[in-house]
Amino acid sequence: MAVIKEIMARLLYQLHTDIYHVTLSRGIREVEMKRLMTLAVIALSVVMFSGRAYADLIIDFQGGIGGSVTSSSGTYSGSNIPITSLEVTGTSHDGVYAVTNGVLNFAYGPHDNTITINGAIAGLDINSSESLLTGSFSSFTPGSYYVTGTGPDRKSSDLLTALSLPTNTQFQFMSFTLYLSSGKATSSDITNTGAVATPEPSALLLLGLGLVALSLWGRRLQSHKS
Repeated sequence: MAVIKEIMARLLYQLHTDIYHVTLSRGIREVEMKRLMTLAVIALSVVMFSGRAYADLIIDFQGGIGGSVTSSSGTYSGSNIPITSLEVTGTSHDGVYAVTNGVLNFAYGPHDNTITINGAIAGLDINSSESLLTGSFSSFTPGSYYVTGTGPDRKSSDLLTALSLPTNTQFQFMSFTLYLSSGKATSSDITNTGAVATPEPSALLLLGLGLVALSLWGRRLQSHKS
């Protein structure tokens, strides 16, 4: 990516030089030439930023066996369900991190709608247990052997900062899946998918090719004039 940007910078400089010589040779005033170059730079900037794509950002909490899941008066509750690891992709800190004292709690019913994950992640310098995730359910489906749900949530600012993400990073949804046996969790998976704007290589390539074409066009006009 850095090499592509360097090539583009050189092409833009060469284009500036070519247009300068062509416009002067054709008798265009310098002021008009500067206006032309300003418009060209603005146009290229628009192309650059409009060529951004969105890379998948995934924060996935996973758990093991334990805790309890109960149902009473239409309310489903889960307490002290172990969360043992965090898998991160789409950041500069991708990897799988151990979660210490990780606990998932949730409640969904007529008067309750919450989900929380607490714990510490030493690998991300979160050394004391804290609230890593808080949220609610927009959909919830209980079953005899599983519980699933989706909904919005918020991440700990310490967690997002440790992952070099803005603390206001938006996530598209929270996906919650819990497998049960005899009222206990046998595995749990809480996945968040977000989006981070990143320059798409294909867009940069197209922009670079456009700069090459413009530079060749400028050289051709200059050679015809001479």
